[in-house]
Amino acid sequence: MHYPLTVYQLLVNVLHVTGPKRNSSENRQALNVHYIGAEVELNMLPLFSELALLLPHTDIKMTFFGIAVHSIVNKAKKNSIVTKAKQNEPVYTYTSPASCGASTLSIFLHGDHENWDPRLPFLLGSKADAIIGPNAGLTSYPAWQFVILCCHTDNTPFAVTEYAEQSAELQRDALPQMIAHALPRLHSAGMNGLELHNLTRPREYPIAFNPFQRPGQRNLGSVRLPNVPNGFTMRVVGDDEQEIVHPVFAGVPVPASDLSELLQKTEQFSLNCLD
Repeated sequence: MHYPLTVYQLLVNVLHVTGPKRNSSENRQALNVHYIGAEVELNMLPLFSELALLLPHTDIKMTFFGIAVHSIVNKAKKNSIVTKAKQNEPVYTYTSPASCGASTLSIFLHGDHENWDPRLPFLLGSKADAIIGPNAGLTSYPAWQFVILCCHTDNTPFAVTEYAEQSAELQRDALPQMIAHALPRLHSAGMNGLELHNLTRPREYPIAFNPFQRPGQRNLGSVRLPNVPNGFTMRVVGDDEQEIVHPVFAGVPVPASDLSELLQKTEQFSLNCLD
């Protein structure tokens, strides 16, 4: 469950694009999420129905992108569920009970291309409300650079998770350098004033402990530091002022008090407090 709950953490407490008390039966929210770099998650798509239970009165469209997505769609056998992706149909849908707001989840697989690109025809009229990348490795894969630059210029909410806090810190420090390196090329290509402002304005890249990380150290013999799937969250693009008003560890305002209490208690586990 750490994957769907991590998505919840990114959408609600890191990017603040939705929330369990934000919507109502009279005012539903359509939430378009792009999920980049999916791999093992493709084996557990029904688990993401938890999002519809945790976010009442919300209609969630989640599109998966990545090399593994491209591969599985193009290798799909005839009449398999995955073949729906070739017809631009959801491969999985879920509707929560009326008592949970009758929220809906529709999962799509984009198999036409290996990488996310806002210039793709089907994306031109469907801008994402949020882009997420669990266990991303932003500086490890060249394809992320285009995502980072596009999200900065368009001011599209974008957040990721990393295995280790040290990795997240290295990536945070590398982002301004990446932007500075690309700036001359983008400027000469005719970037407009608003895009240039969005790209170059000062931003914070807050890193936080993810309360929904998968328990247990990764099996890496050379690593002894905390290193776990979805271990730490990092907001790449978002509302800096909103982050101050709604700190990451403020807790999740959901009816289930035990979940809120769990999130509040995670603050005491910050690695900064350890010797």
